Amino acid sequence: MRLFWTAYLKAECSKVLACSGEKEPKLTPPDRKRVLRWLHAAWSGLSTTTVKGGFKHIDLLFDGRDNTPSRPVESTEVEDGLVDALQALSWLDAEVGNVCWDDDIVDRHIYQEEA
Repeated sequence: MRLFWTAYLKAECSKVLACSGEKEPKLTPPDRKRVLRWLHAAWSGLSTTTVKGGFKHIDLLFDGRDNTPSRPVESTEVEDGLVDALQALSWLDAEVGNVCWDDDIVDRHIYQEEA
């Protein structure tokens, strides 16, 4: 899914960067049909063993087995090209900072506002 999303986001950023001021540049979100195609392609490419391994990795098999992942977790690094495009558009949020794969950015901001 991440590959589909980053490719889409890079293409959208390129379109916006190519605009020559005729209109306010705006990112277009992917429509539901496109996202569902991404989901279908992502899940279709997974074997039953891989799906079970993913649930085992997060300890959702509930069968008492050891949940140590059998292979390294996929990198969560963001491509430099995407970061460069977002910086060129001034669309990076400097206040958020680094976000980990398990970081819930929405909850973080909700709790900060309540404090």
